[in-house]
Amino acid sequence: MLKLKPTQLLKQHFALSRHWFLSYTTSNYLNCHLDSFLSSNASSSTLTSLLQSHALLITSGNSSGNIFISSKLISLYAFFNKPHCSTRVFDSIPISEKDVFLWNSVIKSHFSNGNYSESFGYYLKMRLSDTLPNDFTIPMAVSACAELSVVPRVMLVLCLMK
Repeated sequence: MLKLKPTQLLKQHFALSRHWFLSYTTSNYLNCHLDSFLSSNASSSTLTSLLQSHALLITSGNSSGNIFISSKLISLYAFFNKPHCSTRVFDSIPISEKDVFLWNSVIKSHFSNGNYSESFGYYLKMRLSDTLPNDFTIPMAVSACAELSVVPRVMLVLCLMK
């Protein structure tokens, strides 16, 4: 067994620390922050941390073109009662990149904040973009119509299912 003097242990520790520091690049920092952001849940976040994360994603160029990041941003803004921010994130994505998952996120964002007409409006926009609804879309659209007490719109939702 090799025994080291305390001074040698200290030197080894600093050598390892310096090596770790030098290898900790901006890319690693962004990846760690992105992993943390994507794995966090809304109840463990604050609006300030969300705004800081969103700013970092924008400045690093990671906010556009990634459906999962955009969906997470939309959901978190909805949680903090900021559906207008959800809308801005959604609108920043080209129509060709919007899938049913992202449409559901913005529909739910408005629905969960009581903006039923906006929620239904996004459902109609989704259908006009030729995106087919899934098992999560229809209940939200029908519920939005029910909250608005508009029976003809419920019929429209059911007709647009296919």
